[in-house]
Amino acid sequence: MGLSSTVGFTDLEQSSRNEVKFPNFYCHPTTLLPFIVVVNYGQSASNLGGNGGRAYYLWFLGLTVCLSDENLWNS
Repeated sequence: MGLSSTVGFTDLEQSSRNEVKFPNFYCHPTTLLPFIVVVNYGQSASNLGGNGGRAYYLWFLGLTVCLSDENLWNS
């Protein structure tokens, strides 16, 4: 018995404009310093609508603390 989902995954960097379907979401985590993770995230619902932001997390030995969550853009 497996899990099933109607949501698909498309790598937007590898697809042409004609293949992109909405809504699409992205999440790009990077490390800023040891134990500090920065996550850039966003979604677009159409060609001109969407939002996104940046969050800073402290990750240390199973502890996760959100230090800051900024909403950077809305359209």
